Amino acid sequence: MTLQFQIYKLNTDDNGHIVMTKYSTPLFDTFSFDLNSPISPMPLPEDTSTSNILVKMEGNSSQINFGWKIVPNQLGTFKTSDFGTEKQKPYDGHPRSDSFHFKKMANNSAIVFTDLYTGSDSFAMMKIIFEKLESTSVRNSFAFNIYDDVEDADKFTQFGSISSIRGSVDPATPTIWNISLDFLVGHVISIYDADTPEKPTDFIITQGANVDNVRTIQYSFKAPSRIGGSPILSYNLSWETEDLTSSSTTNVLVAALTLTGTTYTHTLTLTGITAANKVKGRVNAVNSGGGGTSVRFGYLQLT
Repeated sequence: MTLQFQIYKLNTDDNGHIVMTKYSTPLFDTFSFDLNSPISPMPLPEDTSTSNILVKMEGNSSQINFGWKIVPNQLGTFKTSDFGTEKQKPYDGHPRSDSFHFKKMANNSAIVFTDLYTGSDSFAMMKIIFEKLESTSVRNSFAFNIYDDVEDADKFTQFGSISSIRGSVDPATPTIWNISLDFLVGHVISIYDADTPEKPTDFIITQGANVDNVRTIQYSFKAPSRIGGSPILSYNLSWETEDLTSSSTTNVLVAALTLTGTTYTHTLTLTGITAANKVKGRVNAVNSGGGGTSVRFGYLQLT
């Protein structure tokens, strides 16, 4: 038996593509699985300990604690796969509706992963782990899996979310990193986030026409794949200069945007901004529940 400890993350990028990342390592220091039942003691006055009344609350919780080393030339592997807009089917035989399959696509074809990093620098791998395994949205899905590559079988699979990742290094061996994480088993939800829209997709900014030395930028984007609990009313179009000396946010009603096919466009005037400026812009949708998630900044060097 040769075990591989695997961590999968499924998320949606700024272009609306479903992306899965996978970290796998055979080098583990610790692995523990805690199952907790909320039971409170209620000792009886003037009685022995055996008369203690145990009050059981509803529900249980479980947590995985996993620790491993990143050693030069034994870093583990970090891979990624872009599914485009194809949805992931539920994991075979798993009762949870929000589980996902990390070996097959929705069309039942095998998932093809490509390497994110092929070097031997432990510090570089440590940075990738912290960047790629960070939970940035309640819509990120995670799986923890123990795989036996001799039997070609999954031995232990749980779905949930990473609650913390820690890293440390000994000055005597600065190329060997000790990494540990806590994985909470369960469903990730947010009442607020369920009501507000996801981030728009296919977002880009381009420079518009210059009239009398006044510069403009054009926003182009598509509606979020999930609008939340109510229709989208408007979009916040934001921009700021890279040196943060100027910034602005304009709320534009959906009816005031130009719609071509499924793409919205809108042009904003940048008063007082010169060609020497580099600006960055972003957009987020607004419904009756509030403002949704913003896209990552898009950057533009003005001319």
